[in-house]
Amino acid sequence: LAPSRPMTAIAARALAAVGALPRVRLRLRPPQRLRGRCRALAAATAGDDAIDDDGPFAPEMEGVGAHAQRVRVCDTFLEPSLASSLRATFDARHADPRSLGAERFVWDYWHMPGQYRQLRTPAQDYFSSGEGSTAGDWEALERALLDFGRRELGCSALTPPWLSSYVSGMQQEWHTDNVHGPWAFVLSLTHWDERKFSGGETELLTQQTLDYWSTSGASSGVAEAPQLVERVEPLFNRLTLFDPRLPHGVREVQGEMDPRKGRLVLHGWFTEPVPYYEGPVAESDSKLAAAEETINERLAALFGELEQLPPCLGTLVVRMDISGKDGAVRSVRPLTDTVVVRPCGADAEEVRAQVMAEIGDALGTLWFDGAIGAEDSEIVLPLVFE
Repeated sequence: LAPSRPMTAIAARALAAVGALPRVRLRLRPPQRLRGRCRALAAATAGDDAIDDDGPFAPEMEGVGAHAQRVRVCDTFLEPSLASSLRATFDARHADPRSLGAERFVWDYWHMPGQYRQLRTPAQDYFSSGEGSTAGDWEALERALLDFGRRELGCSALTPPWLSSYVSGMQQEWHTDNVHGPWAFVLSLTHWDERKFSGGETELLTQQTLDYWSTSGASSGVAEAPQLVERVEPLFNRLTLFDPRLPHGVREVQGEMDPRKGRLVLHGWFTEPVPYYEGPVAESDSKLAAAEETINERLAALFGELEQLPPCLGTLVVRMDISGKDGAVRSVRPLTDTVVVRPCGADAEEVRAQVMAEIGDALGTLWFDGAIGAEDSEIVLPLVFE
């Protein structure tokens, strides 16, 4: 994906847009961060009591895998009419190669020898105005991405997306770019099923490759491309998300010089994971403050437990569903989980399982008096391991 543009303007709009979603109270404060051996920053208040192992039964945290999430694929991400309209804007501007319309001259040929080679332009500028653009397309696209980020990733903003075009000879070599956000995304406008070129897939090193010397990979005989590299095809209207800490790239496109028939994608990063509250628990400032105090007291005890375990890296965003009948947490499940265990000689799967169990037990036994009401409540809580 490569370096992003500054996030200032779009981040501000993104946060404002998310905050305006129905029945959602977005708290613009940092996620809970854990440094070194899972030490908490000042976001969590000091607590006097340890987690009570003999306390109320905690529902098991649902959907926790043995490994961190690497890639997520969402097909037919946009409404088909919106995806087709965005694509039609591009096609209209390149239909006549003799055209002198200003929209044809907005592309940057980005060439870094041995690393990046592609045509790119800021997506917002490209789709917001000019010949062939459809009013409202950019706003609908931005809203779809922001809604997804809030609902599925616990992220409140995104970097300004790029629109990139690849023809023969263009590619991205292996790189990482985890400084931009916890999830990178690629939204394809490529007519993939009609292509005549080769290449163009998003490539990521497999877990077997990354763990080559600590798994059976080095002694299993032959390892070929499918075992070493994961390739994700950019099907039309497919949203691909991945952990940008993973080495990744774009396989070189070969055999097509017409931009209308090459690889066309929007790409960027989801950013700023923040807590948010929905339902009766967020009906008033006093209820919200009480919920935050309840969570922070429990987190202070949780962090003490996690300090005893080997250190981890990554982001865990959990969703707590809270009963409107009695204010008890009914379920805890991860929205996103990129937590990996630092190499330390311990069994990584066992450490991950223990970390997730501690978190599930701590959050699953909470009660929120302010959540009692006619509806259930929901709290999304980001935890960042550094």
